[in-house]
Order: sequence, then C-alpha cells, then structure tokens
Amino acid sequence: MSGALFSGSGRFAAVMALMSIVVYGQAFGQPASRVTRTDADLDRLNRIQYDDGALDGRERGSNSLLDRPSEIDVSKVDQKALAALMKEAVQAATQLYTSLEADRNRYPQLRTALQELLQLRAQAARLNEDLADRVPLKSILVSFRALDKDWRNLSHQLAQTPRLSEASLRNVERLDRIDREVGKLFQVEPQLDRRALLLQLSTLESSFRNLVDELRQSDRGDANRIAQMVYDARKAQSQASRVEEVVVGNGEYERIVREYGRFSRMWEVLLDQLRSVDDRYVERQVRYVVDADNAVQQLLWLEHTSDREQLKQTAMALMRSVDEFYNRTPLKLLLNVKNLAEAMQTANDFYGTVQNFKDMIDRDQSQTDLLDSYQYVEEYGYTFTRTFERMNSQAARVVLQEIEAGIASLRSELNMTGSVSEVDYRELLPTAASLENLADHLDVEVRGWLNADRQPFRDEALQASRKFMTRTKRLNQMLQLQPSLQELRRETAALMEEWSGIYQHLSKCRTSDRASLAELAREIRSDIYDLTAPLEL
Repeated sequence: MSGALFSGSGRFAAVMALMSIVVYGQAFGQPASRVTRTDADLDRLNRIQYDDGALDGRERGSNSLLDRPSEIDVSKVDQKALAALMKEAVQAATQLYTSLEADRNRYPQLRTALQELLQLRAQAARLNEDLADRVPLKSILVSFRALDKDWRNLSHQLAQTPRLSEASLRNVERLDRIDREVGKLFQVEPQLDRRALLLQLSTLESSFRNLVDELRQSDRGDANRIAQMVYDARKAQSQASRVEEVVVGNGEYERIVREYGRFSRMWEVLLDQLRSVDDRYVERQVRYVVDADNAVQQLLWLEHTSDREQLKQTAMALMRSVDEFYNRTPLKLLLNVKNLAEAMQTANDFYGTVQNFKDMIDRDQSQTDLLDSYQYVEEYGYTFTRTFERMNSQAARVVLQEIEAGIASLRSELNMTGSVSEVDYRELLPTAASLENLADHLDVEVRGWLNADRQPFRDEALQASRKFMTRTKRLNQMLQLQPSLQELRRETAALMEEWSGIYQHLSKCRTSDRASLAELAREIRSDIYDLTAPLEL
C-alpha cells in the first residue's frame, strides 16, 4: 500500500504536475450556517405528521401480524397518572432536544438522533392530545406500543454514543423512567421493531448467499481452506434464517437474543478466517454482512464494541478504492473537471485522512482519537465524492459508490450515526422516490373518485392533485442533482403547500374511496415528514 495517493503512480504525478502549471485553485466555500429549532417549529412538524382527523378516523398503529399484541385489560389503568407521565414525556423530549443540540456542536453525527427525537416528540404530543380528548385507552395503547418501540431504539443508540453531556444523559434516563412507568400502567413488555428486524435479517441472509458465491468463485488462497469457509458460511446463514423464523413466529425477546448469540459466535470465528482472503469481491461481501450484523445488534439493543481489525480492513479498502477510481478514469475526463487542481488536492486530502485513521488503529490509539479522526474521513470523503460524481464515466461512479459505502461502514462500526454533511442525500433519495410514486397513485385514486362522484370542486381538486404530483417529481429529480440546503428548503416548503391544497379536497370524500385515500394520505404524510425534518435542523 502506497504512503500517499500520488506517490506510487506516474500518471497521478504527471496529472498533478500538469495541473500545477495550467490551473489555479480557488478556496471552497464554507457550508451555510445551521439554523436552530424553536418550539413553534416543533409544533409545525407535529401538525405535518398528525393532522389527519378530518380524513382518517381509524386507530393509529400497526395491524401487522408481526406486531400482533396480546390482549391487555385497560380498564384498571390510572388515566390521571398516565396523562401526567405523557405530559412529562413531552417536556423531557423537548429538554433532551435542547441538550443534544448543544452536544451536536462537538459531535455533528447527532443530526440523525435529533431527527428521530423530533418524530418521537411528535408522537408523544399526539398521544398527550388523545388523552385530553378522551380517546379510548385501547387506541392509546396502540400508540404507546409504537412510541415505546421507537424510543427504546433511540435510547439504545444514545447509550452507545460517546461524549454526550451530563444534561443529555440525565434527560435520556428521565425518558427511560417515564417509558418504564407507562409500560407498567399498561402492563406491556418492551416492544421490538420486528418489521425492521426482519428487514435486516433478510439483508443478512442475502449477504451471506452472495458471500458464499464469491468464495466459491475465488481463486485466492488455499482451495481446502476456501471450501471450509464456504461450509461455515452456509451454517452461519442457516442460523441467521433460524433467528428470522423466531422473529416471524413472535418469539420472546430472550429467545431471539439467545438464537442470535449463537449466530454471532459462529460469525466471529468465520470473520477472522475471511480476513485472510485477499479478494476484493469477498471483502466487499464481508463488509455487507458486518453492516447488517451491526444493524441487527442495534435493533436487539445489544451492546456493540468496535472491531478494530474490521475498521483497519475497511480503511485499507477505501485507500485502494481511491487508487482504483483514478485507474478507471481516463485522463481526458479528469482534465474536464472544473477547478481540477482543487479537485486533485481534495482526493489527496481524503486519502491522507483515511491513511491517518488506519495509522491510528495500528498505533492502538484511544477510541476518542479514532472518533475525532473519522470525522475528517467523512468530511473529506463527502467533498471528494461530490467533486467527481458528475463525471461521464460509469466505472468511476461505481467506485465512488463503493467509497461512500465504505465510509458508512466505518461509521456503523464506530457506533456513529448520521453524517457530518448538512444533508445526507442517500437517505433522502429513497423517500423522494416513494413520495413521487405515492403521488402518482393518489392522482389515479382522486380521478376515480371524482369521475364516479361528480362534485362542484372536481376541476379544482384534479388540478391540485396534478400540481402535487408534478411537485413530487420535481423534488425527486432535484435531489438527484444534490442541490443546496436552501434550495431544498424552498422546494419542500412548496411541497407542503401543494399537499395542503389537495388534502382539503380529500377530506370531503364520502364514498367507498375514502379508506384508500386515507391510507395514501397517511403514507404521504410520513414521507413528507421524513423529507422535511432533516432540512429543518
């Protein structure tokens, strides 16, 4: 492995020499200052997510067989105590948000936790309102189960987050206590997110299948050892499948953890052997398994300790990917890059931060030092990928995607969440695509409703539906080009206006179409919230 990006390549050195003569660098602009959130902002997002009384009168919560709860006798629940606890929960969530905002100045990766906390506060506020409106306790219980599930995941994430302030830790403990006390009032057990757990277990199994395929095709290393690894990988995959069956069968938490513990022990032994296979394709599949394993551990509230050998392997793979990026990119394409001297320096800086991260692992430096070093890896990596992503080279873009995936793997292994960048476009893109798809479906449903039920506002409603559909498509296309934070805020503000325009007509539906319109509206509101919350921080 070379010591610096260009030291081992004549092509790179020639490009740099050429650029130093013909191109002058310009300083990159600083990112826009972040905005803070007031209580009014929080209430606004609450309304975006939960303003559904006019259209949908059904109970909120999942009816999925995965989340099928046992029957609970709610007649003996102390409603005054419950109301007091939920009121305290909203206050504690607001205080936790304030303390986490202060912590984020030292730890930018808390952005994702702040986004999740906003949503949880909105859920708690709505539950509090339902209590005041004397909504039946069975419906309140459904809402609490969802809130408990989401809070426990966030609480576990925060418990593993380094350098949280004493104020934040106290607020987390306070919310944990409130959650436990409400659970006792309802006599319910902690709620696993079984749907998300199944998704990650499915990803884990798929990654194992791909790993087996890559091992079978690999010609690197002793054939007998490779065959043994294939054998062991299939056994581990079988155990992961067993865990999935327990989850599908609504098995108890302790049994799920016990079965997953068996998988973890098998995987730990196999992972140590796999690291000796010098094969990029095998290495990539190993990383995918590690990522899925980390996600399952998070959903099962299991303590995760960073594997330094895995961190080192991922860092080395990142450096190789940067080399590979230039090997796959024709020189004539590099010469067309805007501000090429700066672009090449960006690549060199990114490579240097990754190499420094690896060297710190070799020197066995503290976890705190690694966390500080990683923030530079992600910051420079983000700049690097944004600089070159629009090049007309599919091969180069594939490598850039691998680099992004490698950075995300480092973050996951370090128990870090979120992104140091202002907007994580990778997180927003699937939501934008989902929203455009839902808007298309909504337009079809609205047309069907109003063609069968001629209303005086028909033309106005159809126009509002078309405008909303067009706006979602525009937003989705805009995200592909990675616009500025200010542009995205303007576009999402317009999106919310368009949604209000069509929603006022949906609430007037009195035909059999009402139920399907209500379901689409609920999904659309969720997507709008998921798009809006990250941009408001």
